[in-house]
Amino acid sequence: ETDRVLSVIGPVRSSNTESLIHLCTRHTIPLITPGCPNHNIVSQSAWAFRLFPDPGKEMDSLISFCSRDLGITSFGCLYPEINYGQQAIVGLNNAVWEEMGDLVYTKSYPVDLTTLRSILHDVSDKSTEVIIIPDNAERASVVAGQIRYAELLMPTIAGIGAWDDQKLLEVAGNNLEGSFFVTAYPRAHGPRAEIIQRYIARFGETPDLFSLRTYEATKILLTAVESGVSFRAQLLHYLKNSDGVPGLDGQAVFDENGDYITPFTIYRVEGKKVMPWRIIPAKTILQQWMDPSDPNSSRMEHSQPVELASSEQHPNPSP
Repeated sequence: ETDRVLSVIGPVRSSNTESLIHLCTRHTIPLITPGCPNHNIVSQSAWAFRLFPDPGKEMDSLISFCSRDLGITSFGCLYPEINYGQQAIVGLNNAVWEEMGDLVYTKSYPVDLTTLRSILHDVSDKSTEVIIIPDNAERASVVAGQIRYAELLMPTIAGIGAWDDQKLLEVAGNNLEGSFFVTAYPRAHGPRAEIIQRYIARFGETPDLFSLRTYEATKILLTAVESGVSFRAQLLHYLKNSDGVPGLDGQAVFDENGDYITPFTIYRVEGKKVMPWRIIPAKTILQQWMDPSDPNSSRMEHSQPVELASSEQHPNPSP
């Protein structure tokens, strides 16, 4: 209290965040965490906010993009037997149902990929327009290679945010040509790519994902102060403003649970490069999540083509 703290950033562990939330709530101090994988914790307090990717929301946006922009109606999914894959599957089931699509199959595989060939044999006679692999870049690349080796050549392959890594094309070769993925915190181009390069130039190493989100949280708070915010109650109102807050990718919003909804970027693999393809505004994502049954909340009808500066025409797969 004597230090007149306006806000607290961190911590990243869910258990530590839960403990600190109670303290911040008691003293009415807004808390912004760049971590806390447990999505149920931040929603416990109106004073808590979280910058953390949600595989369920990313999967939801991916399915809507496939359905509304590409006309895809049949889906298959191969996912890892980890929490990330399970969260993605929840989003997949809900989104396919909302879009009245056909979820032909979902098959899980162990992280050591030991049963992958038998799984692919089981689904080889099941026709889908797209196969989704919600896994990290390295394993997704291996799975994609096995899909093509099994001569499943027609389905497009797609993914979500964990694909946003330079290992994606290092491992996959040509097996992901024409594929696409959606991410809430794009690193392959734009502001984060620039931040990464500046960080490497200064410290000689690549910043981790928590560092990037901490940077974004700090920018949000500094912008609030520059706009005239000087008290905690003012800051709380600023963060909960329905007009949103300036984020690295454009206007972003915090939802009713304190989760940060930033514009999503859809990337496409073209000529062995990962290229930004479409942008989904944050308010479009939030509107659909608030009322998915509303026919007027057409998420992907409002997606926008990405306009690149000349220096970004051929970005690296990932910094």
